[in-house]
Amino acid sequence: MLVEVTNELHQAKEKVWLKRKWSEHITRAEKELKHQEEKMNKLKSLMEKEAYDVQRLEGMSLYTIFYSLIGKKEERLAEEKEQVIKATLAYDEARETVEDIKEEIQEWTALLKTVSDADERYYALLLEKEKLMKQGDSNWEAQLLEMAEHEADLKGAIQEYKDAILAGKKAIQSLDLAIDFLEKAKGWSTWDMVGGGLLTTAIKHDHLDSAKKSIHTAQKKLRHFYEELLDVKHHVNAQIELGSFLSFADFFFDGLFIDWMVHGKIQESLDQILKAKQETSSVLKTVKQECKQLEKNRVVFEKKKIAFIEEAGS
Repeated sequence: MLVEVTNELHQAKEKVWLKRKWSEHITRAEKELKHQEEKMNKLKSLMEKEAYDVQRLEGMSLYTIFYSLIGKKEERLAEEKEQVIKATLAYDEARETVEDIKEEIQEWTALLKTVSDADERYYALLLEKEKLMKQGDSNWEAQLLEMAEHEADLKGAIQEYKDAILAGKKAIQSLDLAIDFLEKAKGWSTWDMVGGGLLTTAIKHDHLDSAKKSIHTAQKKLRHFYEELLDVKHHVNAQIELGSFLSFADFFFDGLFIDWMVHGKIQESLDQILKAKQETSSVLKTVKQECKQLEKNRVVFEKKKIAFIEEAGS
């Protein structure tokens, strides 16, 4: 009976972990959603302001007459149109990120409902096990149950690492895709500059559009990877340094594509994404190493448990 209750308790404890994990994800996502919504609203206002400035320059007003007289109307108009493009690109990215986060919150909320009673179930089983243990008087049985608890904790920690590793691999895959599209766009851009024609320009912009979409996906995957890293850091005594990774992520999420969409600085953006991949790969390597060590610890502990069982009662 005690063994059955212990097994149920381990399952209940795993659900408690999941409940805490998804609750934390929702809390952080809601905070990020508020930040992104504020950013989106500011960018929308900026976009509308810049569009209005363009309309003023293109229409007849004292404003346009002044710039016409000093001979800088066309220059000023080009600058204002560039600002409109920048503001629009930044707004679109923020808006898409807001939608992504809303979807993520919905997904985690649905998952959270499946473990809503996890804490109550866990503590009920804990009390039941305590009563059963008080009824027994076998010392080796108590030690065996303690080992089972430690083994369950090890398995839970390993699963946290595996979740982070999977998220990291997906992030790198999405970065590779963005790199591929930017490299293609760079190649067609070179051909375009030497007189490739309208078809070449169209192909170049098609690759740039694909790169923009893939970068947005990479941002999303990197955000997921960071969430999983926080789980590892929170539940396990991990040695992963998240400070530098967070700084990189903040920089990467801040409208990376604007420069090459407006100024054609494809190589600079490509260099930044290659650096992003290197940073992500470095963190992922550390996670894999720590997970491998945990796996070794679990094997060693399993052998220790088997030896204890073999010798118990002899």
